Amino acid sequence: MASDAESSVRGGRGPGVRWLTATAWASMLIFSGTATLVSVPLKQIGDDLQIGFAERGLLAPSRSVMLALATLSAGYLADRFGKRWFLGGGLCIVALGLLWTGATGTYPGLLVGMMAIGCGLGPIEGLASPLIAELHPRAVATQMNVLHAFYSAGLAAASLLMGVALDRGTHWRTAFPLAAVPALLVGIMFAAGRYRSAEDGPRPAPLPVREILRSRAFWPLAAAMALTAGCEGSLTFWSPNFIQAEYGASALVGSYGLAVFAAAMTIGRFATGAATRFVSLPSLMVALALAGAGATLCLALVRSLSVSLGAFVLGGLCIACFWPCILSLATSRMAAGSATLLAMLSVAGIAGFGGVPLLIGLAAEWGGLRAGLLIVPAGLLAAVVALKAASGKLEPVRR
Repeated sequence: MASDAESSVRGGRGPGVRWLTATAWASMLIFSGTATLVSVPLKQIGDDLQIGFAERGLLAPSRSVMLALATLSAGYLADRFGKRWFLGGGLCIVALGLLWTGATGTYPGLLVGMMAIGCGLGPIEGLASPLIAELHPRAVATQMNVLHAFYSAGLAAASLLMGVALDRGTHWRTAFPLAAVPALLVGIMFAAGRYRSAEDGPRPAPLPVREILRSRAFWPLAAAMALTAGCEGSLTFWSPNFIQAEYGASALVGSYGLAVFAAAMTIGRFATGAATRFVSLPSLMVALALAGAGATLCLALVRSLSVSLGAFVLGGLCIACFWPCILSLATSRMAAGSATLLAMLSVAGIAGFGGVPLLIGLAAEWGGLRAGLLIVPAGLLAAVVALKAASGKLEPVRR
């Protein structure tokens, strides 16, 4: 039972299902907005701090390591003590991290800021999806895709705003303290929500970690999550820098790569939410992984700005489904209501989201970003193998 005396989501006074659903959507906008604060001005950050591709690539895992630890901790503890204060408190930590990053002027200070932001975002990553699954048990796949569509929509909008601001001479650090305000407000909204209580029925018994690790489906699903999230993270992190470096474009034009990729992901997630009513999730994900591998291969092989932008669009459409669909598959076929399970899968995704961009940065030091991005189609092809391995092993985890 939750020690925070969480209130009912189904009745009584105050905010309920709609409030928490809207707040979860808003938290995805905050999450994606923090990503664009680094990815869009990445070239300017490198020039300002005099760091190369490898050091820039290290910014992704510096955030992701803390994000993974906080995600796993929040998922484990929320199954036992409730979600309210982890969600609200996490965004307060994000606000503090944003303020710190805006004030620092050194590379080590930037790394510390990324780590603080990652720590605060962990509860959002680990708990927003199981919260939505709990609020909408009859439409998990659809609602999960809608939730994550807000993440990609936030990427598209924030990347364009950041590109415009940079082209008008705004320093890259200026946006960080501005973003702290909505982060704090959404944290307060989570704290004000009405959550499930014992009056709505007993809370499911916490799922032991050892039972999850013993599941035959967990490991291939975790591998697929890491690989596909790594591909998503790579295009999110490197697309503006890729366009600026390969085509000599401005910061605004560079932001178009991330904007069209994120906009395509938004469309893809809404479309996937509808398609899941008619097509099995494993079959859909395998087909999209193969199509995405072909699309992203064009980034490395074709030297054309228009073709590159088209590849980002097709890549976004194909990559959109994986994170929400893998979580939905685990919820519906392995264990419903387990924040621990979804947090563990999210940690695998976080590892890929931060680690693969670093690999691309290291490869770019040797052969340039165009060669480094060959890792993306290779990762998607490897994900096909993992998804096929998982599809025959999905079964409820013993409770």
